[in-house]
Amino acid sequence: MNKKALILILNSFQDLEEIYPYHRVRENDLEVDIMSNKKKKYLVY
Repeated sequence: MNKKALILILNSFQDLEEIYPYHRVRENDLEVDIMSNKKKKYLVY
């Protein structure tokens, strides 16, 4: 079974609040989904 993680992005987030957790979770071989409360596309580095 693949382990998964969810990162929630709220209105006024800063880039580091999304980028740092994303890469830390990926280092542990987890699949990452990102969810936002706004309908908008976000880039993941």
